[in-house]
Parts: sequence; C-alpha cells; structure tokens
Amino acid sequence: MSSFWCYQLLGEEFGPLTFQELAELVASGTLSEDGLVRREADSQWMRVDEVVGLLRAANQVVEHVESSSTSEAVPDVVSEREADVEPFTLMGDSDDLASVTDDRQSDNPEARSRGRRIAPQVALWLSGLVVIALAVSLTVWWTESSDAFPTPRRFLHIRPTPSLVDELRLPPPAEPSVPGLNLHEPLLVPGCEAFVPAYSPALSADLRTIVFAHMKDGETLYDLYSATRSDFGAAFETPRRLDVTVTSETDAYPTLTPDGRELFYVSSDAQPVLMRSSRIEEQREQAADDNQSGSLPGGSRSSTGSGIGSLRFETPRPVLFNDWSPDRRVPGYPQCVDGQRLVFAAVTREPASRSLFISRMDSGSEMLSRPEQLPFADGWPPYFVSVDGRRAWFGAESGLSLAVRKQTDQPYREPVLIVPASKCGPIEGPIWMAPQEDVVFYVSPGPGKAAGTSRRLWMMGL
Repeated sequence: MSSFWCYQLLGEEFGPLTFQELAELVASGTLSEDGLVRREADSQWMRVDEVVGLLRAANQVVEHVESSSTSEAVPDVVSEREADVEPFTLMGDSDDLASVTDDRQSDNPEARSRGRRIAPQVALWLSGLVVIALAVSLTVWWTESSDAFPTPRRFLHIRPTPSLVDELRLPPPAEPSVPGLNLHEPLLVPGCEAFVPAYSPALSADLRTIVFAHMKDGETLYDLYSATRSDFGAAFETPRRLDVTVTSETDAYPTLTPDGRELFYVSSDAQPVLMRSSRIEEQREQAADDNQSGSLPGGSRSSTGSGIGSLRFETPRPVLFNDWSPDRRVPGYPQCVDGQRLVFAAVTREPASRSLFISRMDSGSEMLSRPEQLPFADGWPPYFVSVDGRRAWFGAESGLSLAVRKQTDQPYREPVLIVPASKCGPIEGPIWMAPQEDVVFYVSPGPGKAAGTSRRLWMMGL
C-alpha cells in the first residue's frame, strides 16, 4: 500500500497525505464513505469504503478521541525513589554490563545497592521495546489486512456527537409555529389532503401561503398549485393552480421569499430552467380588475396573472446571474434563505455530480450576484439551509436528517438522522422548514408505507 494518498473534496484534489491523516479526515466527517481517494502513485480513484483498512482506522481515531475526552487526567508525579534511578543505556559496552553482574555478585553493600537500582531498568526498557514492537506489528496488520477480514463496524457510526447537533439546533420557541402539533407525530396538511400526488412544498414565512407541485389526473405534467389560510393554525383553502406557470413541461420545486413577493421554481425536466415571477403590485392588480370583462368561477383570472389567494404574479421569466452561466449544469431545488439570498443546486450530467450554490438578490436589479459554492462534501441531498448557514436539513428514504457546522467558513459535518422513517415515513424530494425550525413540511406516503407508493403533503413538529 502506498505511503501517501490524495483525495477529492468539492471538485478539487488535495494531498498528498499519510494513511493516518487520511483516516483522520474520514473520522472527522470531512470525507464520507463515498468520497474519492487514490494513492499518490496511482491515477485510479476509489471510494473511501473500498480502501482496505481505512474505515477501521477511522473508527480507531474516533474511539481514541472519545476515550481521551472521557478519561480522567493522570497527574505526572515522579516518586523520590524513581528520581534517584540512574540513567541506563542499553547500547552500553560489554564491560559495563559485566560490571553490573560483578556488582550484583559482590559482597560490597554499596555495589549490591547500585545493582538493585540498575537491574530493574533493564527489564523496564526490554518490556517497553516488546510492547512497541507488538503495537507496530498490529497496526501494520490491521491497516493492510485483506478484504476477507470481517469489518466490525461501518463508517456510518462515525457521526458528529449528539451534543454538537443539540448545541447548534435552535431552542424550542416560546410560541410554536403551528399550535397543536406533537413532537415527531406527522399530520396531513389540512386542506391539501386530496391533492395526490403532491411534491416539493414551500410556504411563506408566516405559514399562511403554501405552494407545491401537483399532477392532476394525468391531464398534464406537474404544475404549481397554491392555497392560503387566514391563520397559521387553520386549514388551507382549496388549492388552485397557478395558471401563469402552466406549460407543456413539468413545473416544480417552488420557493417563496419570506414576504411572498417573489416566486422561484424550475420549469421542464428535459431542459430545466430556473424561473422567477414577481407579485403584481396592488394598484396594478386593481387596474387589471377594472379592465377585466369578467371573472371566471372562483375568482380566477385569465392572461394577466394567477392568484395565490389575494396575490397575483406576473408572467415568469428566467433567472439571470451576474458574470455566471450554468453552462452544462442543470439547476434545481431553489430555496429562498431569506429576502436577500437564494440557494440552488446545479447538476453536471457527465460526469454526474451536484453542488449547491448561494447567490444574493438585489432589490434594485434583475440580476442575481455571481453564485458561490457551499461546502458540502455530498451535494446530492436536497438540503434546506438555515438563515445563519450552520444547519442544513434534508429528507430521504431513511427519514429526516441534519448536517451542521460550527462556523460558516467550515464544511458541513456528516449528517445525523433526527427523525427515522418509522415515525415520519420515507421522505421524497425537498422539504420546507419553518423559520423557528420547529415544524417541517414534506412529501411522503406516510409512516409504515414504502417510498413511491403515494405522495402526500405532511407537517410534523420538531
């Protein structure tokens, strides 16, 4: 096995590192099981879990850190007797060793005393050398043993400690975002129960407006639907389709700015385009009402816009970035972190990879700032990033997970499962988290059901 290794992170190559340094990166969560590494002298990349002995070495690092943090400090005390011991060199002359033997056999009390002081040191040094030799042999055997050797534990156990996750999570709010929700007990979103299949829900900051994708009776592909409610504890009114977003392609992954004035979403599966639509101002909306010859049943409008309750939106337009072009990247999963920042994914199809970017919105300009890449080792999960940037939630077939980082200039740690699928059901697609991060909205067939059997809108207290 080569003495030095290289690894990939966020599309860049780093190294060379020793095998032990590589194991420490895996143990810290910087490299995941499916991260790519290679020997310095080899151009062939391989996954972390394909390197013989690497996961075992990483687990050893974790065990060492955990034992070091829990063990009590041992005071460094040297007894008066140990302080009197004379230095002894194993590599001394044969005459010196003979003199020790002569001293031990001598009737001279002083000579016998000196022999008693030196002889135990010989045994001590020899014992130390034996222990060191055994440790080195075991380490070499452990890291270079064959694949046939059973792996006692998987890297899945190397995760941030719950204390770190608890430290970085927001405390329970004094007033819950949705009254009456019990912890980890999902409920169907009231007013949206009949809309199946549904996908990718998003809400306004006050939780009174919801937008999601829905495919109606197979008549079209997924279109965007919306509903409002008078209070965040009430049921939503019957959702209505946003006519200005209706195309012959799939329209999904909506997100709203906190004030509900901007709508972002992705149009088309074949050639995805990140779109945006601005809310029509009240005076323009009133003028359109005055000029309209008639209203359709339910108050829906024709060509000028489509309602989100009392809100109406203009004809959508592609999102433009300053000094940045997606090139071969396919956009997806937009999220308005706040009123000034937009997070979105960009997928490269060949080779397949996905990264997350963040861009700033300027109210005085149609252009968004040049996107900056977020430091995720794995860009595939549909993350929902917190306002402070230290937490990233996402749903998967296994349940609801959370990745954290202490500082915004650090990479996110390996995610931790917060709510298992046995309680929330398998989660499909993007989630939406309330600003207080005490309620999550998501799509799932429900607890106890297999993924892909149905897609319904759920909410759950955290």
